[in-house]
Amino acid sequence: MDMVQEGLSQELVRIFGYCLMPNHWHFVMQAQVDQGISEFIKWLTVTHVHRYRKWYGTVGHGHLYQARFKSPVIEGEAHFLTVMRYVETNAAVANLVQFPMDWPWSSAFERGMRHRAILSETPTPLPPDWGRQLVAHVEAYRASIQG
Repeated sequence: MDMVQEGLSQELVRIFGYCLMPNHWHFVMQAQVDQGISEFIKWLTVTHVHRYRKWYGTVGHGHLYQARFKSPVIEGEAHFLTVMRYVETNAAVANLVQFPMDWPWSSAFERGMRHRAILSETPTPLPPDWGRQLVAHVEAYRASIQG
């Protein structure tokens, strides 16, 4: 999380949601400058690879990331809320935690704890019962796969 906060100091993007998973990550963001998302992701991935390789002593051992990132355009308020729900429930749907707000490397956690300064105000306000909606989404998903 420190690296994400460090990257935000470049003022390339605003982040509305995120979930850092053990083998991938999701961000919901908006560019603040031309090519801001690409520049932010480039900085983040290159910095992460350098620090990872140094920490584990694996410099020169091939790729760390599997493929280029994807950055689809969000079309409207309903799509924005769907994407946010997907991102913020990712860890709970993967059964890494019981509830979305329990995953410490996510915006769902940050919204409840308010101990980081990563998130920008969302362009579409989240409903007042957003946390309850996230839990209901996870419960519905779990019920559908048992079924």
